[in-house]
Amino acid sequence: MKENYESVLKANIEFHNLHAREYDRNIMGGHFKRAEKIFEKYKGDRFLDFGCGTGKQLKIAQKYFDEVYGIDCSSRMLDIAKKETPNVVLGDIANTSYQSNYFDFINCFSVLHHLYEVNPVIEEAYRLLKPNGIFYTDNDPNQSFYKLFGWWLKIRRFFTGGYKDELKKIAEYHQKNGIDPEYLKKQFIRIGFKKAEINYSYPEKPDLFTKILIFLNKFLKSNSFYYYFSIIAQK
Repeated sequence: MKENYESVLKANIEFHNLHAREYDRNIMGGHFKRAEKIFEKYKGDRFLDFGCGTGKQLKIAQKYFDEVYGIDCSSRMLDIAKKETPNVVLGDIANTSYQSNYFDFINCFSVLHHLYEVNPVIEEAYRLLKPNGIFYTDNDPNQSFYKLFGWWLKIRRFFTGGYKDELKKIAEYHQKNGIDPEYLKKQFIRIGFKKAEINYSYPEKPDLFTKILIFLNKFLKSNSFYYYFSIIAQK
């Protein structure tokens, strides 16, 4: 079946409702430490977490923002997130009911690759942010890495049993081929953000293959050797 916006959103709702209780076991703390540094740098009044999940980053954000809010498509995820803050709602991050120019910072951690279309979310973030507000996305798969080393990912998934779950394949829509961060940067600027900065990263706990890539990249200095990317965009 050919996927579309509704089918991918439905798969994400089903998948994350199904795995809400054990979801946090798969979250790597190192990425959150990186996010916390960003939160501290841009601390302010109001923080919104797109795809807040179980609320782990909402808990961190409370140290740096006066008010924290979250939105997610999974009701069971939000049942857990409500333990961190009552300011969470069930909804679609591409079409929220928040007022325009309201937030100082919007977080979008490990979310973009779950979306059928990314641009509507960027447009919604632009609407919601105050002038000079920050949109931060992180932990999404780097397309140039997947083009170069997709063969390795297929081997690893074969031996680890990854991606036998058909629901997960649909929910993580861009996980197969990755997302082009340079294309995204152009979209941020086109939509109206005055600047967007790309950064790249490796998995928190690199396997042997990744360690070899890290070593080689000391000399080759190629963005294609990085698994993940993040973008910080300012309105």
